Amino acid sequence: MGGRGQVAQMGIAAGRVVHVDHRTDPALFPVGAIAVARFPSPQLSPIVWRAAAIITDVGGPTGHLATIAREYRTPALFGTGEATSLLAEGEEITVDVENKQIYRGIIQGLVRLQALEEDPYRSSKELRILRRILRWAAPLTLVDPAAPDFTAENCRTFHDILRFSHEKAVDALINFHAGQGEGGRMESRPVRLPVPLKLRVIDLGAGIAPAAPPQGELTLAMLNSRPLIAILTGFLKEAESGKEPVALGLRDIFSGLGKPMALLDGASYPGDNLGIIAQDYCNLSLRLGYHFNVVDAYMSADPDNNYIYFRFLGGLADRNKRERRARLIGAILSGLYFKVEHKGDLVIAKARNLDLLQMERVLGRLGELISFTRQLDVQMHDEAAIERFFLQFLSSLKEEQG
Repeated sequence: MGGRGQVAQMGIAAGRVVHVDHRTDPALFPVGAIAVARFPSPQLSPIVWRAAAIITDVGGPTGHLATIAREYRTPALFGTGEATSLLAEGEEITVDVENKQIYRGIIQGLVRLQALEEDPYRSSKELRILRRILRWAAPLTLVDPAAPDFTAENCRTFHDILRFSHEKAVDALINFHAGQGEGGRMESRPVRLPVPLKLRVIDLGAGIAPAAPPQGELTLAMLNSRPLIAILTGFLKEAESGKEPVALGLRDIFSGLGKPMALLDGASYPGDNLGIIAQDYCNLSLRLGYHFNVVDAYMSADPDNNYIYFRFLGGLADRNKRERRARLIGAILSGLYFKVEHKGDLVIAKARNLDLLQMERVLGRLGELISFTRQLDVQMHDEAAIERFFLQFLSSLKEEQG
């Protein structure tokens, strides 16, 4: 294969193909092999110094993994589109990144050419200075935002400072609307939807169509935020399927004691939900029944900048049923490009580096999933329910595609 992809770090390398992803244990990656991945996940960074080269289907030269590849001078070709499907696990290949060519087998002439090339940069004064600086800039020690030691005082490097600032900024944005006094609340506008969902939006810029009235209620057609439109389109598709309210069992009722009675119908939330929007951005906070969804997404023409953050928490049923629903949500999201973490009834999922078409499709599916699972916790009676509802959701997607 050749002629495709973007150069992240030039060079020539040869070795055995090893397919990797964010779950790969770096310690088990064979030194000198060629790492082939679907996405340039930052979790692959520890593999860079062990790999002879890195090839990905998606991504470009501006991402985190590309930066690490340049630091270690590891040949890297990103955004080839189909490397994972064309390069078989275990086969030997030769990669010529500069010419964007990948050859089957070991091409000894190219390997010798790489070895004979002079590289004065490796022994330069500038590189020695850069490596000293990187010791204070590159390492990441604050890796778990939920850990008690994830504090400003424990930042040891510039990477720590950036990670800490990012996580706290996202947390502040997610909780932006909570606790705002009437006098300090930003102006928001209601959106009229064909389902009992109270939604208000705050427009950061171009999130509302120019033809919309300057004040008052909005409709879905008046929105110009591509991520929000995709989410709501999926949500409404599932919500309008006529799902009946679920009957509560006695144990579920006891689990709900002490919670506001207005929340027990599971279909709507008595307060307003909030979307902070722009043309390419959306931060959506949804309370449906007694569970809480957050979607933070940015979609543009550059896949390297695109991401989706999703957080799900809560429920009315007992703890075991809530945990089963969380596992169901995690299983579905894992098939939609997401890296998923869950603990109890909390689900956190992240997807990156998707193109526009993928972003629109995945956000639509996410909207369907939010609606599909909104009353599902009380029906998760046993482990078999996870598989049953997984197949039910999957079959609804296949019917739509068919």
